[in-house]
Amino acid sequence: MANILLTIVLLIASRFVASANTENSQLADANKNVEYKPNNLLSRQKRTLEMQMFRTTYYKHKINTVAILPNGCYNIPNINSAILDGGKKGAGSIMFCTQRNCIGKCVNSLRKHWLYPGNMVYDIGGQAKSVIWFNPEV
Repeated sequence: MANILLTIVLLIASRFVASANTENSQLADANKNVEYKPNNLLSRQKRTLEMQMFRTTYYKHKINTVAILPNGCYNIPNINSAILDGGKKGAGSIMFCTQRNCIGKCVNSLRKHWLYPGNMVYDIGGQAKSVIWFNPEV
């Protein structure tokens, strides 16, 4: 009987200690409202692909640098060249399209081969207007 009682006390005490050390607990604000969102233990840092975009061929006249998430289509400014993740090999494949919303003429290539497309007119048949990064590792 004493063993069972001691076990119960230890379990309850360990639950209090564990809950006191939980980061990012969902707490109520001053108006007693709770924002429901996953804490850091449940959410993963999503992998991104950094893409430098250039107005002209062979990496001249830089427009912007964006970080794209995998498996979603992004409309981009009309570009003629890009550098993907600083020219490093990556996972999955990348597809550039000549029309918005990832339609029109599209070309898909593995990230381990297509590191820095330098001439979109030659590579895909026109300026790139949308892009999608397919990454099965996510």
